[in-house]
Amino acid sequence: MGKQRVSGKQAYQNFGEVFRSVYRPREFSVLEKAGKIRATDQMYSASQTGELGHPEYLHLQAGASRTANAVVSFIDIRGFTKLSFVLDPEELLKIVQGLTQASINVITDGGGYIGEFTGDGVMAYFGDSSTTDDDATMAALEATSLLFKTVEEIVNPELKADGIDPIRIAAGMEFGEVLWSRVGVGTSSQVKPIANATFLAGKLCSAAHTQSWECKIGSQLARWVPDDYVTKVKQYGPFTVKGKQVSRELYLLDWRKLATDTLNDQGKLEESIRSRARISPFGVLGTTSVVQPTKPANPGPRPLKDQPFFGE
Repeated sequence: MGKQRVSGKQAYQNFGEVFRSVYRPREFSVLEKAGKIRATDQMYSASQTGELGHPEYLHLQAGASRTANAVVSFIDIRGFTKLSFVLDPEELLKIVQGLTQASINVITDGGGYIGEFTGDGVMAYFGDSSTTDDDATMAALEATSLLFKTVEEIVNPELKADGIDPIRIAAGMEFGEVLWSRVGVGTSSQVKPIANATFLAGKLCSAAHTQSWECKIGSQLARWVPDDYVTKVKQYGPFTVKGKQVSRELYLLDWRKLATDTLNDQGKLEESIRSRARISPFGVLGTTSVVQPTKPANPGPRPLKDQPFFGE
């Protein structure tokens, strides 16, 4: 059955409750004590392991690899650099921590895994060895679209009420075969998903390729999505590698429509995507190959990339 997901409506409600509980802790302390929202020190069980990443591959030793399909999503949060010039560090931290915790909630409740916090956003994976590709795709589309909706409808109104400029969000997503591998030596190592899908998704979320409030996806993921949710846009490339010209088709995801349909009629949306899965060339998100390292190594704690906070 794969990782259990909560409904889109519940994920949307959870985001608002968690963000406000951190940003305005006095107002939500009663709810937290009553168990209506998760306590902040229990929000993300994976943090207790000392390492972020896909749990099925954290045991890999340095040099070991495992191949499996995955949906990769990069969320880019913009606007914090300007805020850092006018807000006290304590106030900025409340915004960053509230958004970070609430985002973790939406992604993990939606069936995804936190890969890492970059200097300007978060990287998430969807899919595991017991999850079908259409389940992983549905989870990724729902969670990413709901993140856009919650930032626009929950985070920014809270900031506006305090006279703070709104933040912005952009995303890049792609589906494909990923080579999971622990990169590094000994304790100075981390699990990384090596694939063109990963690098394309990361590139698409940047300001150079995607405007604020846009979500661009690659063609491998777009083939799963019903036509009324995507619009073809200018391709990535072409560029030349080893004498070959390479390019990638890109699509703009209508996250507002997808998020709205997720909240209003989730069953119809899922069936539409699953109908695509029946004619898809992809199979189950599982292990297809394993390569053992020549020397065992202690995985150790995972060093975070840049800083564990969002920036511009």
